Amino acid sequence: MGNTLMDPTLLYVLLMVGLWVGATSFFIPGTGLAEVAAVLLLGGSFFLMAGMATNWAALLLLVVSVAAFIILPLARPKLTRWAELALVTQVIGSLFLFRGTAPNPIAIFSMVALAFVYNRFLLVPLMERMRSAP
Repeated sequence: MGNTLMDPTLLYVLLMVGLWVGATSFFIPGTGLAEVAAVLLLGGSFFLMAGMATNWAALLLLVVSVAAFIILPLARPKLTRWAELALVTQVIGSLFLFRGTAPNPIAIFSMVALAFVYNRFLLVPLMERMRSAP
């Protein structure tokens, strides 16, 4: 089981899900379950990454890219197109996340596509509705 958790693709997916659950729980607070899930996913991911040949600069690029992609459209809707450039740096950070190996490229591009759809069609419209509500 330990080797399965050290799989770069699985670890990457857990990290990305943790980032997105954390972002969602930040912008749309609820019961606290999402917050706990985000902490567990991110904490577990970072813990497991510490035992791997992790490129910490690539991880920083990945986290900053995800944050820029999430925050810019919500903070300044006019910057949405610029925020989408962060998807490119997210892919770069993902490809170089681990030394000597990389998450499966199909998983990377799938997660980026899901992030785009989730952000563009669910999170941003929901936030816009919440802002315009009396």
